[in-house]
Amino acid sequence: MVARHFLGWERPFLGLLVDWLLARREELPGLMVVVPTAQSGRLLREALAKSAGALLTPKVVTPEAFFRPAETTGIASGIESRLAWIEVLKAMSGREAKALFPVEPEERSFSWASGVARELEKVRNTLAEGGKFFQDVAELSPERDRWVDLVEVERRVLARIAEWTLEDPLGAKVRTAMSATAPIGVSGLMIAGVPDPVPLAIEAWKRIGLPVSVLIHAPEEEREAFDVWGRPVIGELWIKRPVPVSQDRVHLVAGPSELAAKVVSSCAGLASDEVTIGLCDAAFGPALESAFAEAGWPAWNPEGRMAGRPMLLMLQSFSGLVRRADRWDSASAILRNPLLARILGDWNHQAAMRVLDDLEETNLPDSLARVHELCERRRSALETPDEGLVKLSALLDWCEAWRERFSGGNTSEALTAWVEAMAEVDDGAEGQLLEALMEAVPPLKRLESLGLLREAGEALDLALSSVESLRSAAGREEAVIDLSG
Repeated sequence: MVARHFLGWERPFLGLLVDWLLARREELPGLMVVVPTAQSGRLLREALAKSAGALLTPKVVTPEAFFRPAETTGIASGIESRLAWIEVLKAMSGREAKALFPVEPEERSFSWASGVARELEKVRNTLAEGGKFFQDVAELSPERDRWVDLVEVERRVLARIAEWTLEDPLGAKVRTAMSATAPIGVSGLMIAGVPDPVPLAIEAWKRIGLPVSVLIHAPEEEREAFDVWGRPVIGELWIKRPVPVSQDRVHLVAGPSELAAKVVSSCAGLASDEVTIGLCDAAFGPALESAFAEAGWPAWNPEGRMAGRPMLLMLQSFSGLVRRADRWDSASAILRNPLLARILGDWNHQAAMRVLDDLEETNLPDSLARVHELCERRRSALETPDEGLVKLSALLDWCEAWRERFSGGNTSEALTAWVEAMAEVDDGAEGQLLEALMEAVPPLKRLESLGLLREAGEALDLALSSVESLRSAAGREEAVIDLSG
């Protein structure tokens, strides 16, 4: 049974929700509250603790909890799934899937296939959240030929995953949702301010066998504007409704930078706790963070920043160095990475960089080996050691040593060694990335044991693809304002 409760909209939803829950404090230990994001869950827990102190709080989850498999053994990891797509795409001939690939790539390389696989997986993920697959779209789309090609590619990918005696991860999500049962100790489900739950979560809620309360941020008189799950009803009821904001308060801007400047200027004369900022698009976050920081208001973006960005860029450069046979541009990016000084003991390597600048300007080197050679020539021509040359040689040796480790055919072992070495110099900024890289090691080992990662750099590329969307939301303690979604 699903019951809707309209909490009004005269105040922000968080306060209304806390009041509604505290009015039922005796029931809270047996309730599960579903909130739209992890950040909203943190805010709810904080607000409940602040309002009621040592209270037995309800379980707070996001919709994804209802279709996330509890046991992942036997389910293909993201790395294994990505490799299955890559192998299928590489193996297809130019005569196949012509509607999907009307222009044949110059080379069906690992890099090309990885990029295509990333995009196809995004589409498939979106469909799977609604419990759908490519076949469902193929039956309805006017571009049927393209979707039929996708169905065939997907069929081969699923067959490849099955060959490895693994289950498709998206199939596992659908299976989990369709077989959802009530969690132990939970007597009721509260869907709190989730205006657009993914269909897969709704399928789970229908099957869970618990009384469901949908809490809606609107007054009772608006009940016809929302469906049973609290989603705004699409139609003229909303389209023709006048916007309760005067025209002089609507500002047209050219882009993120202009938007950020306008937001900051609109906050003039206000205290940070008098302002609430809602972002309709996460792409605006970085510009707003920067603008507020310059204005003296450190802002916190729940979307976070790329976790361990300098280290990730360094590993991407090592991947390029391995794949492209000693190309200097990749090595140069490693040596100029700001993380390198800390890795090598935080010693000042400006002298080495000055020598490197001169070598690049006067010789235009094309490989790491060539720069090694130039260094040795200069060192042998000097009667007394030059500090910059000595340090640059040490940097080149370090770079070459790791290149060889990542090229050696046992990337899982090299990656483990990298994480262990970097953990000694991690100041907290790279910790999340290092943990994620260690999670990539077991599937890499399995794939290496099957002899599936044959070319240099493939394993490292796969490991990095598994952390490409990793975000770190650290830094809220220094912020004075949140950039909410």
